[in-house]
Amino acid sequence: MRTVRCRKCGAPVVKISLGDGRKAVCDAEECLYWLEHPSRTVVTPNGEEIFASLNGRLRDAHGLGRPVHQCAKAGKEYDEDEMSGRVFVLLYTENSDNRCGADVFVFADLWKAQEKMTKLYKASIENLAHDEAVTRDDYYCSAEEMSAGIVEGYSSFCWTIEEQEIR
Repeated sequence: MRTVRCRKCGAPVVKISLGDGRKAVCDAEECLYWLEHPSRTVVTPNGEEIFASLNGRLRDAHGLGRPVHQCAKAGKEYDEDEMSGRVFVLLYTENSDNRCGADVFVFADLWKAQEKMTKLYKASIENLAHDEAVTRDDYYCSAEEMSAGIVEGYSSFCWTIEEQEIR
């Protein structure tokens, strides 16, 4: 695997082949990851994309992988796809005891944005041990074509896909 520099911010990155034939641009340095409280996409040595945390207790680490590069200049996960005319923006917002913040992912194809949203939503349902059968005013979840969300008391986890034109 050859290390190169990100064209936008100059950070060392590597391209990793994923199981479905796509390539991911990842940080060059491997790191430990945890499945609890996921906040980043990590690529495992066998090319699997998982939603994980980069913080946790050493003894609880789930494995070793490379985080998908979040370009400091682009402010999003870096994607090598050529953008033409329009992009699909996946906005993830979290308001919980663990994190108040947002992540932005940009895709050239709607189906890739939907696939990523579904993957992140399902991983969060599993990691939160959210019971999808239970529905109350303060405890529910839903997933649609362009949005998904989980509410547990005062905590909320939301995904929205928007189409944006490139000018």
